[in-house]
Amino acid sequence: MKKSLIFKFTIDSIARKKLRFFGEVFILFVCFFMLTVGVFMKEQSKYYRKSLENVLRYGIENTGILNIKYESGDVVRFFNEAYDSPYISSIGVFSIGGTDILPELSAIQQEYLQGLQGQNLMDNYIEMYYISPTLLNLCNLKLTDGEIVTDTEDKGEYWSGLYLGSAFKDIPVGTVYTYQVGDETAVYEVLGILEEGTAWISRSAMGTGYEGTTRGSDVLDYYVILVSNTAYDYSGMFSVNESSSFDEAREYLYETAEKYNIELNIGSLATEVEQSERASSNMQRLFFRIFFLMSITAVICIISFQIVSVISRTKEYGILYATGAGISDITGITVIEILLKLIIAIIASMGVSIRFIPYFFSEGDGSDEIIKQLLFENVYPTVFAVGFILTVTAVLVPLIYINRLSPVKLLTGEGYGE
Repeated sequence: MKKSLIFKFTIDSIARKKLRFFGEVFILFVCFFMLTVGVFMKEQSKYYRKSLENVLRYGIENTGILNIKYESGDVVRFFNEAYDSPYISSIGVFSIGGTDILPELSAIQQEYLQGLQGQNLMDNYIEMYYISPTLLNLCNLKLTDGEIVTDTEDKGEYWSGLYLGSAFKDIPVGTVYTYQVGDETAVYEVLGILEEGTAWISRSAMGTGYEGTTRGSDVLDYYVILVSNTAYDYSGMFSVNESSSFDEAREYLYETAEKYNIELNIGSLATEVEQSERASSNMQRLFFRIFFLMSITAVICIISFQIVSVISRTKEYGILYATGAGISDITGITVIEILLKLIIAIIASMGVSIRFIPYFFSEGDGSDEIIKQLLFENVYPTVFAVGFILTVTAVLVPLIYINRLSPVKLLTGEGYGE
């Protein structure tokens, strides 16, 4: 029997029971969509941890979080003393902000931001990372030119150092920008150019409740790091020397903070990440449970409906058999019908998920690309593999039933039919 005739017979079968057909497709769509979201959240958690490990110089286990009470004591001297201790490899605060006093740098970043779905800062503003010089060793900062400067005590209150992303590579190291602040002249000195792809830990890693975050780091190609002797924020981080334990470093920091009349809380980044993963895991289990229940429902419905369809159409199969069609042709009709249901459901779930997931999980600059990469490289292959298993499961019982029908029953339709 020609394959075109088998396909036409299948389409005719679908047309006569289209409500049931699309009802099963909808059940399968919900099933695959829940699976897609659940697998994505699992891959997202893995990617978040990996992105942190890639950027942190001493890893998640040796990195801590600082929350300093507002208007505490001499924060800068506290950082400097801690940095010089045998326990701490980096310590300080960082924040993200903007300024309009560096228009030469702003022009380069503005052009980039305008290409990101029309994003734009105010005129002459440049978005930058304010980082304590003693915190620079927290991440793997690599330079194509210049050097990392962590000792800036002799630079004065109105001096700031700049590390420029790779997009600013045409600006020579040593370039100085000045800005008048009352009777004082503020100096902004370019200390280095970052290698392309150099990243810094994202702001989300400094606090709880960031489950659902994809990126643990931000690429700095179009951004600027500003370092100075002034603490710009009261939330910061630190990393522990390899020769010390995290508990030893924490105890030392509490003792030193008391010396400078500083009130602070110290947390572990590893603990924060684990809490985030547990929260994400709870949501994953919910989606996987819905998927499991829906997949069982879908398979039972498909098997039941296909068996009923085979029973009710035995006479039709008998006519096909009498005109030269083999059992393989008859089973092919069932296989094609089930495959069409699964293919339509999978494609529909992909189409919805590729819009739904970036909408709810996007974090702006660059995250949409990462989300789509995770979907196509990790999530959708898993969904297709599960779809194949469901296809085999759903097809198996009807095929066994059809293959057990004798030629006499097919030709006479004895005991079957309408």
